[in-house]
Amino acid sequence: MSKVRGRPWTSQDDLLLRNLTAAGKNAFTIAVEMNRSESVIRRRAKESDLKIAKNTERTNSRVDLGLKAKR
Repeated sequence: MSKVRGRPWTSQDDLLLRNLTAAGKNAFTIAVEMNRSESVIRRRAKESDLKIAKNTERTNSRVDLGLKAKR
């Protein structure tokens, strides 16, 4: 059994993930919105039998997402 390394998932997190995948969001967008990594989002979605939209146009622009640029 693996150890939980990051923030544990709550029922609210699972509900948000379910809603975002149902809305057709991709893993990158969900990860930003939930403040988690893409790999964690993909893993949890797979464990929950949720389908994530493909990254058709992945944007890495932090400005587009309303985030401050790293310095």
